[in-house]
Amino acid sequence: MISSLNISDGMQLFITAGYDGAINIYELEFKPKLLRSIRHNSPITNALLTQNPLPGLVVFGRKISVYGINGKILTEVAQESVISPIIVEDSKFMEYLVYAKEENLIIRKLPFLEHKVIKLEKKDKIIKICGNGKYLLVLYEDNTILLIR
Repeated sequence: MISSLNISDGMQLFITAGYDGAINIYELEFKPKLLRSIRHNSPITNALLTQNPLPGLVVFGRKISVYGINGKILTEVAQESVISPIIVEDSKFMEYLVYAKEENLIIRKLPFLEHKVIKLEKKDKIIKICGNGKYLLVLYEDNTILLIR
């Protein structure tokens, strides 16, 4: 069963990932063409495509894993309580994995997942984040929204 679906216009690819650990990479065409299948070592709850500095995918299972687009694993770190993971790009075209953990934001530089913690002043539970590389929006449980530049 598919648990995650993600698309990348820039790479003209999309991926599916499943609770059975299967990851499939497809060309983004009218009739999608399977390019590669990867077998992950645990059930997958989410998967995201990343483009810079290396094309690849971030997989959330028992660990957070980064694979190159060729199917080789690049790095893994212990899985945390991940809320609303997204990929954002900075002005130098570097990509970062950003997600909430409790009342903090975690930012991990791709592809090797070096991280930094941003402690937010508000101590309520974060339920969703979104961003575009210039701004991050943080939605709290009480429906308050925080804008971060």
